[in-house]
Amino acid sequence: MCNGTRTYRKVFFCKVQSKEILFLLLTSLNIISCSYQKKQESKCVDLEVIENIPVEKNSLDSLIQLRIDSYILGKSKNNNLSGSFLFAKGNKFYANAFGKARYLKGKDVQVKDVFQLASVSKLITSLCVLKLVEDGVLNLSDTVENLIPNFNYRNITIHQLLTHTSGLPEYTYLTDKAWFGDYSTKCNQDAYHVLNESGQPAYFNPGKRFNYRNTNYMLLAYILELKTGLGFPDIVTKYISEPAGLDSLHVYEKDKRTIAEYPVWGMRGNRGFIPDHSLNHICGDKSIYANVYDLFTLYKALMEGKIINEQSKKLLFTPYIQVKRTNPQFYCYGLRKVELDSGVWYFHNGWWHGYRSYFWFNPKKDQCAILLTNRLKGGFLNTKEMISLLGDK
Repeated sequence: MCNGTRTYRKVFFCKVQSKEILFLLLTSLNIISCSYQKKQESKCVDLEVIENIPVEKNSLDSLIQLRIDSYILGKSKNNNLSGSFLFAKGNKFYANAFGKARYLKGKDVQVKDVFQLASVSKLITSLCVLKLVEDGVLNLSDTVENLIPNFNYRNITIHQLLTHTSGLPEYTYLTDKAWFGDYSTKCNQDAYHVLNESGQPAYFNPGKRFNYRNTNYMLLAYILELKTGLGFPDIVTKYISEPAGLDSLHVYEKDKRTIAEYPVWGMRGNRGFIPDHSLNHICGDKSIYANVYDLFTLYKALMEGKIINEQSKKLLFTPYIQVKRTNPQFYCYGLRKVELDSGVWYFHNGWWHGYRSYFWFNPKKDQCAILLTNRLKGGFLNTKEMISLLGDK
């Protein structure tokens, strides 16, 4: 990531009026003191941030930091949101954490805490697939029935799984019914058998259109396990975590650490703990954990060719199929592509059992916006608003 020694300091989110913000911008770009807030009768919440020193070289401009703080404060008021974030331009970044990690009166979220990435995991899975393609173990044109001879859905390729154009039914609907009342630990092989034996017809012929389904990436992870002889956690470690130097990024394994033992829990509304679920152990489509620092490092490693080669990067970023006509959006491999006023952005968002994740980057401008949450009332955040915080205006 960035060179330098990490240090801890305290910063404050301050609720101020517009005229007070103008005053702050004119008088000081430093951290707002609590004494000033008390005088103005505004509320402050102290938050911990980890930065690399020297600060002036590795921190985003103070104006951008203030803009980010104001945005997060507005979204997190009344305990509507908690989590951690990292915004970056080049090698300069600003990271912070806010809200509660477990219960509303419990401990604060720390920047170093890991979060369930939910569907952002699909990018990690696609990178593992491309690594096996580079190694000659897989071909994008391989059909699933050639890789798994008894597969009942025909003529579906690896490429179609990666682009959600397979037409396969949603496995989570099938397993919810098949495993109702069964709380035992499951794996991708179990989910595969439920899908294959369900008798559920495909939604459409392979390649006909886009239909986002978790089944595609669950099946990709299972294929990776069959082709390598490794479990998916070991595959991610071998092809992603170790080459990129990601200490926190890992696949959930109940035998090593249960959901309850993680420092951050996914929460719904005012409830604290969402119990473990059999689908937590099905991976590829979700169930990868990481902190904001490792996602930023992943972005940098990807751009620098530390994970996949240039040919694979072209495959990764190619917009294969249009998924939205308004503000045209395209699906690549484990990523979406959209062109906004601020340029071309690649991203994936995710949701799973109280967690919502946002991973956006603009390679041309070398900008990155990451927000990992464990509590959010309402729907997804407006990501166009979120990435606009990095703008110059």
